[in-house]
Amino acid sequence: MRAIKYAGEEAILGSFQDITERKQLEARFAEILNIAPDAIIATDESGNILTFNKGALDTFGYREDEVLGQSIDMLIPERFRDRHSQNMTKFGASGEESRKMSERDGIIGLRKDDSEFPAEVTVSSLDLGEERLFNVILRDVTERKQLEEQIRRPQKMDAIGQLASGIAHDFNNILGIIMGFTEIVQRRINEDPELNQYLELVANATMRGAELTKKLLSSTANRPSETEPTAVNEFIAQLTDLIAKSVTPAISVEDRHAVDLWPVEVDQGDLGDALINLSLNARDAMPEGGTLALESANKVLDDKHVDGNPSATAGEFVMISVSDTGSGMTEEVKDKLFEPFFTTKGVGKGSGLGLSMVYGFVERSGGHIEVYSELGAGTTFRIYLPRAYVMAPDAEAGSDQQINPPRGNETILIVDDEEDLLNVAVLHLESLGYKTLTANNGCQALDILRDREDIDLLFCDVIMPSELDGRRTALMARERRPTLKVLLISGFAGQYQDDAHGEGQDPSRLAGGHLSKPYNHEELAFAVRRALDDDQN
Repeated sequence: MRAIKYAGEEAILGSFQDITERKQLEARFAEILNIAPDAIIATDESGNILTFNKGALDTFGYREDEVLGQSIDMLIPERFRDRHSQNMTKFGASGEESRKMSERDGIIGLRKDDSEFPAEVTVSSLDLGEERLFNVILRDVTERKQLEEQIRRPQKMDAIGQLASGIAHDFNNILGIIMGFTEIVQRRINEDPELNQYLELVANATMRGAELTKKLLSSTANRPSETEPTAVNEFIAQLTDLIAKSVTPAISVEDRHAVDLWPVEVDQGDLGDALINLSLNARDAMPEGGTLALESANKVLDDKHVDGNPSATAGEFVMISVSDTGSGMTEEVKDKLFEPFFTTKGVGKGSGLGLSMVYGFVERSGGHIEVYSELGAGTTFRIYLPRAYVMAPDAEAGSDQQINPPRGNETILIVDDEEDLLNVAVLHLESLGYKTLTANNGCQALDILRDREDIDLLFCDVIMPSELDGRRTALMARERRPTLKVLLISGFAGQYQDDAHGEGQDPSRLAGGHLSKPYNHEELAFAVRRALDDDQN
């Protein structure tokens, strides 16, 4: 009896030991599951939840007692449940040990608060004979998607900007021809008022095209910019009347400006265009009226702010905000807001270039822009521009300007592959008293410079369809004639950024400034005179 009893006691003791070890293993397994950052969920064949780790609780926002025993369908948006069921059926029949699925397979999570998120899952199965379990490891990829979009968006903007620049270059050449010959004809038929009237209509249409091209160029961050120290409050004050006249009487325009505002260094024309564009967008968002507020303030952005706004950098900034109490925007609209040609306005009511121009200006200025919007509650655009450690000039101070275009008698070599633009430049410059020579490409220009010692200025288009573009032509001409004056012209936004030939010189320093196409008679006259009189050129 004792031996039997002893054996029984030993068996019972062994059973207790097995159970204890199993409990310890289960506890250890549960601890490992809860350490894992991903959501780990186990279900039976019917899809009922058996295990729900801490990562799953944090991801979906439930308590454990709210999900155990419930169908996994509660974690899937209703429109994706059939697709999920089909995926699991296919996986079960495939014989695979595990399978990875993502958003493209309809893997969208549904939190307790009904918000949705993109996810990636790895599903595996465990066959226990009569019972089969499924194990799902799920990861919320919202942050990764946002990071991918932040990386992809600048690349997309850059590609679109390069396309816009190329189109603008050709379009500016066309506009330059129209504008040039229109001005020339106008000066020669002043005795015929009726013809002058028609030409005025052509000139106005050309200027509208030039303004549109300017906006197109502003959609890229590579356009050369003429910056100057600017007192923002005084600058906005000069625009307030124009903005007030541009909105409906039902809209109240308010200024909220901080005192002792720091100066910024920006292209003032671009800043004005940006504020007017934002104000007009605000007007369109308030058809029934509301409040348009322009605000300025000094802001010191820290690392915490940068963490929440990846396009931002830490430092001292001047913040300019344009707010409205209008209709607001959806997240889908906000995502595409700064893309060139994107517009929510009807056909013929918007070019889709205004906000991309704002984006390009802010990027060029070394700042960033943030957008806050809520449907039915309005929108706020906040532009952050770096503080400039220079004194801004008095906004009231005017500048002396010559009324009559300056003239001269020097010899100018004009280089352009567009024959009509060559003729326009010749007619303009000869009417100002200059002597002119022409070349259709860089090689011809260098040959002429070799044979003629009396040339005072090289007036050269930057973009020409050959290896010897305007930039290289100017550099080679300077090597032969170090005292030669140079003025570069172009209608392409990125011409001064190209260093493909490796000369290591900035053409804007090589030349006596630059002249953008299309130019008019007065702009050409002043640019040429400045280039000829510039001792540093």
